[in-house]
Parts: sequence; structure tokens; C-alpha cells
Amino acid sequence: MTQMDQSGLSNILESMLSQKKEFSIDVGYERFLGPEIFFHPEFANPDFTQPISEVVDEVIQNCPIDVRRPLYKNIVLSGGSTMFRDFGRRLQRDLKRTVDARLKLSEELSGGRLKPKPIDVQVITHHMQRYAVWFGGSMLASTPEFYQVCHTKKDYEEIGPSICRHNPVFGVMSSSVILLCVYVFYMISVSVGIVGFVEISLMCMAENIL
Repeated sequence: MTQMDQSGLSNILESMLSQKKEFSIDVGYERFLGPEIFFHPEFANPDFTQPISEVVDEVIQNCPIDVRRPLYKNIVLSGGSTMFRDFGRRLQRDLKRTVDARLKLSEELSGGRLKPKPIDVQVITHHMQRYAVWFGGSMLASTPEFYQVCHTKKDYEEIGPSICRHNPVFGVMSSSVILLCVYVFYMISVSVGIVGFVEISLMCMAENIL
């Protein structure tokens, strides 16, 4: 006899399941607040007000100027949190507004002499986007140099849990490994006809290292 049976909890659960009472729950605007945190993070933390569209825009703007347009055109969603309905359309709309506002400001500051070419913004969904984060992490973990910067059990026992706050992976890895990661992600993306979103940060990182 299990502890659950001894406690009588199993009988209570069986009774609850056998009743099968119908009930309904009225859900209003609350169902939109979860995904909305991506676009209005101040709902959860007043100290952080930068929406995801501005984060993506900032990352691309920190990349070399000659790759910015291709990156704006090939933003690929990855991770389970991007599976919310119309998440990609919302991100594309907000990002497009930010980009267009910058182009308009540039034109105004030039007194109308400059006519910036419109920037095509495309956020792409993919049937494997739910697993893209794990897939990318597994590939990174398979590189030989990755294990050279991992914390050992001995280090953990000596320093304690605080060692987890210091991750030397990207600080210790050589530029060749960073470029290898960029290349691997690029080849995977090309194989499915897209350029990976995770590639953005890696390209910028490689540019700063070299």
C-alpha cells in the first residue's frame, strides 16, 4: 500500500473525479496579459520597459551596417514562448514601426535631401521553432572547446552555488569557435530556406572579437 493510499488521498481524488461536475470559467482581458509582457514588460517589472521589438532592433543596429538589411528581412522565431498566436505578426508590426520612424527622422534631419530606401522587415515562423533553442544549445555543447569552459563538480564544491553566476563560455571561447557557431547556424538556416534569428547575436559577437 502506498503512502497515498494510506493517507486516504486516493479516495478523495476518486470521489472528485467520479462527480464530474460541469463548470465554466469566464476569462476576459487577462488571457492577453501573459504574452503582452513581451511587448509591455513594465506590466511585470517597472524597472524594465524595453519591449522585445526594441531589443531586436538594438541588436541589429549594433551589427555591421552592411548586414543590417538582410537581418531585418530574416528574423526567425525560436523557442516555446514564440508559439503564442500571432506573436510573429505583432513583433513584425512593432519592429516595422520602429524602423520606419528612424528612417523618417533621418529624412527630416537632412531637410528632405536624403530619401532612405525602405527597409523590409520580415519575422518568419517555422514548424521547428519550438525546439530551436534546444537544438542550437546542443550543437554548441558538442564543440570541443565548450567543455574547456564548463564548471566541474570539484569547482562547484569548492566555490559553491555562486559559481553559476559566472559563465566564462563566450569570454573564453576563441573567435574561431564563435565563427564556427555562426557558420553552423547559417548552414542549418540555409537548409530550410531561412536565416536564423540566433545568428544575429553571434554575428555581432564575432564582429567585435575579430
